[in-house]
Amino acid sequence: MGRWIFDAHLDLAMNAIEWNRDLTRPLDEIRQREMHMTDKNDRGKGTVCLPELRKGNVAIVVATQLARYTPFGSALAGWHSPQQAWAMTQAQLAWYREMEALGEMAQITDLTGLEAHLKLWDKPLTEGEKRPVGYILSLEGADSLVDVSYLHRAYAYGLRAVGLSHFGPGRYAPGTKTRGPVTPSGFELMREMSKLGMILDTTHLTDEGFDQVMDFYEGPVWSSHHNVRKIVPNQRQLTDEQIKRLIGRGAVIGGNARLLGNGYPVYRYGFRSVAAGYPAGQSDRPLGPYLPDCREQPARGYRERPRRHFRNRAVALGP
Repeated sequence: MGRWIFDAHLDLAMNAIEWNRDLTRPLDEIRQREMHMTDKNDRGKGTVCLPELRKGNVAIVVATQLARYTPFGSALAGWHSPQQAWAMTQAQLAWYREMEALGEMAQITDLTGLEAHLKLWDKPLTEGEKRPVGYILSLEGADSLVDVSYLHRAYAYGLRAVGLSHFGPGRYAPGTKTRGPVTPSGFELMREMSKLGMILDTTHLTDEGFDQVMDFYEGPVWSSHHNVRKIVPNQRQLTDEQIKRLIGRGAVIGGNARLLGNGYPVYRYGFRSVAAGYPAGQSDRPLGPYLPDCREQPARGYRERPRRHFRNRAVALGP
C-alpha cells in the first residue's frame, strides 16, 4: 500500500466557474493567464490544479460547492436570493460532472466507493495512464438550500457534508465576523442531516453556534479548514476548548499548512486528528516561477481519516 494525501477542503468548482480557471491545464499555464488580471485580489496566486494534485499524490479531496446569500444592506458579496445561490451551486455541480466525464475526478459517496478508489490509487500506473482525483462533495455554507427539502435533492446527487454558515449573516446560522445562535431553520436542517448520516462541518460557525452544534448534532462532524486561536486571535479560529471537543467526537481538524509548521496543534493534541491544506487553492505569495505547488506543501493525510467518517453505516449508502 502506498501513501497518499487527503486534502480536507478545496474550492475547486468555485475556482473553475467563478474564477474561470481550467483546472485540467498545467499550473504554469493557469498562472500565466492571470499574470495581468486585477479583477480579484488573489489573481495569480493559485496553487492547485488537477495535474498537480496527481503529481502530489493527492488521492482524495473534500471538494466544495459554495454560493452565499447576502440580504439587502449587507456589504458582503453574494447572491441576492437563495434561488440564485442554488443555481450557482448547480453550475458548480455540472463542472464536477464534466470532470468525471473526462476521467479527471471521481465522486466518492460511500464506503464501497472509497475502498474501490483507494485500490485504484494503490495499483501501479501503466504508461500514459492517469488516476482520477477522488472527491467527497461538501457544501460550504447552507444558504443555497432554498429550504430543507433541497437537502434531500443534494444528497441524491452525492452531497455528503454541509457547513451551516460562511461569512456574515446566514440563513441557517451566522458565520465568521458575526455573533449569535443557530437559527430555527438550522436546527431543522441538522435533524435532516442526522437522519441521512451526513457530516457537519463546524467551520465558520460563531462560538455560540459551535457549542449548539456540538450539543445538538448526532451525526459525524469535522472542522475542515481552520487556524488555532491561540496563534491567530480572532473569532474565525478554533479555541483550545473547541479543539478538545472536536477530538472528543473523533473529528478531523483541517489546519492551514503554514500553521502546522509551528507545530502547536500536533504537539499539543497529537497528529491523529490534524490535517493540513490551503483554503481556496490560494497562497499569499506572489505569482512567480518559485511559488510552490501542491507537491511541496506539508499537507499530509492518512488513509484512516476518510474511512473514519464512512465506516458507520448511517453515513454510507453501501456496506
